[in-house]
Amino acid sequence: MKDTIKLIKPGKKQINQQLIIGIVLCFVGFAGLFVAGNIPSLSGLGLLFIVMSLTSKNKDVIKVYDDYMEMKLALLAPQHFVKFSDITSVDLSKPKALFFFYKRDGKEKKIRLNKQFFNEDDFNYLTELLADKIKKVA
Repeated sequence: MKDTIKLIKPGKKQINQQLIIGIVLCFVGFAGLFVAGNIPSLSGLGLLFIVMSLTSKNKDVIKVYDDYMEMKLALLAPQHFVKFSDITSVDLSKPKALFFFYKRDGKEKKIRLNKQFFNEDDFNYLTELLADKIKKVA
């Protein structure tokens, strides 16, 4: 197995937002059970947010290797293996997101990376890495 060049974790701001939303939803859901008696789904959704924030706290969402990267951006999201040679283009025009396109099985796929999901240094690293890999491929 190849050595990992960089491991990228989600930003603390993102994890804290999920945790706060989960706690608020649990509180509203449990309060709704006593008041209205029919809002249990909010507490379940709140528990899901809490579990997602706690499991992603120490999880590497992106692992960068020499020739490819692995991405699993969330607990319920699919895992992506993207070879740098398969990347066709990178869209840096949006200030809060980075889009990149790659070919897999003859089809072009798009992945969006939100800036708020990562620490600023990690997002800048990803932007520079993908822009550099496109220059090497093109």
